[in-house]
Amino acid sequence: MKTYSTLSQDKINKKIKKFNKTYKNYHNKMIKYYDEDFAEQIKKGTLKYYKEILPITPNFEGKTNIGNIIINGNTIGVAFYKAMKQAGKTLDDAVLISYEIADEAHNSIPKIMVWIIRNFIFSRLFLKRMNKSFRKMKDNPAGWKIEYKKADDKINDFYFHCTECGVIKYFNACGVPEISRYCNFIDYIQGKAFGLGLQNPHNIGQGNAVCEEFMKRGRKTEVPENLAVLINKYEAFKK
Repeated sequence: MKTYSTLSQDKINKKIKKFNKTYKNYHNKMIKYYDEDFAEQIKKGTLKYYKEILPITPNFEGKTNIGNIIINGNTIGVAFYKAMKQAGKTLDDAVLISYEIADEAHNSIPKIMVWIIRNFIFSRLFLKRMNKSFRKMKDNPAGWKIEYKKADDKINDFYFHCTECGVIKYFNACGVPEISRYCNFIDYIQGKAFGLGLQNPHNIGQGNAVCEEFMKRGRKTEVPENLAVLINKYEAFKK
């Protein structure tokens, strides 16, 4: 029986060594919205949970496999939420911090890079590379079963159809399935930042059987139904 790998001890050690740098934005936001003592408490808690979840973090085949990029982008957020939860804070309390960090990072991307990224995303090469990465994971129990397709109508340019999501599986493996409620917030942020015209009518994290996202150049990115309340909170949170 074929086995599938998780992060090597060498990779785990490197990530732990870089924790302060990786966590810096979270720590600064915690000081901004709470106080230094509580921020330090959450930092220590996040590091504790980070060390716990890294050994169960999957490592998919391929040096630039998109699955690794996606999962590695969630490790700190999961550990941060677990620390906040232990301290009596809610899911929304934690996600609002993560959302602001991601939103600011995407809004700071230079316009020329936004243009380059948008044009790449709407190219055939993007679909080809995404499908190549995800095909390597289709038999991995921690991976995705997903396909990117060019739309055959004039309403959308391309879309993906996903029946199994590696992010949802990772949340479950880390003991925090409730985060799935907001699993698509980064997709919405990227949809806005890069002008993807994102529509996300179905989402596994909300209990749907599949997740589907439709993209159209020039169309306004719609707020997914499950994020409406969170985004309203975020706008008030920033003031």
